[in-house]
Amino acid sequence: MDKDIYIQMSRHEDKHWWFAGRRNIIKSILDRFYEKTTSDKILEVGCGTGGNLALLSQYGALAAVELDDEALEASTKRNICPIHKGSLPDQLQLNDKFDLICMLDVLEHIEDDSQSLHTIASRLNDNGMLLITVPAYNFLWSAHDEIHHHKRRYTRKQLEELILKNGLTIKYSTYFNTLLFPIVYFARLVGKLINKIQSSDLIMPSPVINWMLQHFFQLEIPLLNMTTLPFGVSILVIAKKAANA
Repeated sequence: MDKDIYIQMSRHEDKHWWFAGRRNIIKSILDRFYEKTTSDKILEVGCGTGGNLALLSQYGALAAVELDDEALEASTKRNICPIHKGSLPDQLQLNDKFDLICMLDVLEHIEDDSQSLHTIASRLNDNGMLLITVPAYNFLWSAHDEIHHHKRRYTRKQLEELILKNGLTIKYSTYFNTLLFPIVYFARLVGKLINKIQSSDLIMPSPVINWMLQHFFQLEIPLLNMTTLPFGVSILVIAKKAANA
């Protein structure tokens, strides 16, 4: 991504409604599906400026990988865990295996997504788990995707098939950011109709609007704990590596 995007992320991702709401959803999913132990080893691939590190460090001994030098520097300054320079599919630069690997809105940035998932599967311990989120639906493609250097958006079926193809089993799969989907869809549609110039969705709204959006977003947590959602702006999958796979 461009330097300006990482600067925005570093400034806003601790409080911006999208990042804060997504972290709370991820926490609820991990608390439901991941049984942590004192010896667990956790990896975040593509940690960016480090907004998820404090959360993920609660589940075991955390390490992270990041390609961009400025993002790596920003995440290292949080002093939460070791951050290694690396990238997928073939420059992960780690020989360890992990009990949980998280890829949070990372796969859509990578040209060879299938080989990248193959690499991730090879770095999981037996019964290790992958938590992955990606943006949904190519019809939502917008200036935001362009400026973030996305290669694609996914349907849930496409992502599931990609994960299964690379030797993992699906434990849970859902769309999310469903309640705000009509607003996002309308905004993206209007942006296309007026030929909106490139801009990121990471602009910080006013405190009141930010609070409202985050709490509305988080209304999905009880729903996700009971069922899966049939559509949304994003997709979340928990997958598992079988023993001796």
